[in-house]
Amino acid sequence: MQSVRVDRLRVVGCKQVLRALRANRLKRVYVAADAGRELVGAVLTEAGRAGVAVEWVGTMRELAARFHVDVPSAAAGECGN
Repeated sequence: MQSVRVDRLRVVGCKQVLRALRANRLKRVYVAADAGRELVGAVLTEAGRAGVAVEWVGTMRELAARFHVDVPSAAAGECGN
């Protein structure tokens, strides 16, 4: 199970990232390179549709550390729209 963090500046977790993308709230999406395609496929598709830049991060643990969450995460987003 992924950690979910929501604040005014960022979201963490695939479901939260998808919601924010669909609401046109993100300016950048971060995806862990070691995350399974089944986890991040929808995020990548939706980011492409929304025209949001995707930045790859080495591992799910690195992504979690970058966004200050305790549980490895497959995707995160930076709000800005």
